[in-house]
Formats: sequence, structure tokens, C-alpha cells
Amino acid sequence: MPTTDQLMTVLNGLADPSVPFRSKGNLVEGGVGIIEGRTADHLMANAAQNGALPLSFQIANIQPSGPGAATATVTATGPKTAPTSQTVTFVDEGGWKLSRGSATTLLSSFAGAG
Repeated sequence: MPTTDQLMTVLNGLADPSVPFRSKGNLVEGGVGIIEGRTADHLMANAAQNGALPLSFQIANIQPSGPGAATATVTATGPKTAPTSQTVTFVDEGGWKLSRGSATTLLSSFAGAG
């Protein structure tokens, strides 16, 4: 089971707009492709420009969800974002990472930020 600190490191790393997504492949299951990285960088830049960052996270209810996987309730809050909670999946690939499906969902939420 991952610790809250391990999961916070993943989420805070992904939400850091000063680091390009091509450098965040170690935080997402299967890594980050070129097109995905460019899209994510664009969405993060727009969110930052619109004053929707930084985001802060709270993690609760970490539960196993299969071999090498865990879910947690993650609540994200930002300057223009009311607290929003969702269940997020993490996988252990030699270290805890955000699952590909959860990464896609969170990235979609950045598209609407700001």
C-alpha cells in the first residue's frame, strides 16, 4: 500500500506547471508520449495563465484495488476551483504512479480549469 506522502509526491509533481510533461513520465503508468506531453503542457499553461494554479491536494481512503494497485479519494482545490473529489487509481511500477486512466481524467479537468 502506498503512503499518503508517496501519492502526494506523484500528484504535486504532475501539477507543477514549471516542469514539462515529457519530464513527468515517471509519474504516469506507461510514461508520457510526445503528443500527450504537448497537450498536457498546453492545458497546464492555460490553467496557470487563467489563475487556476497552484492546486492543492488532500488524500483520503487509500485502499488496495488489486495486485500492485490502490485507489484513493483525492480532493483538489485551486484559486478558481472549489474542492473537487474523485477516486483516483495508482499503480506500482517500481514506484507509485498515477494510472493511465486516472491521468486522462485529471488532465481533462485541467482543460476546464480557469
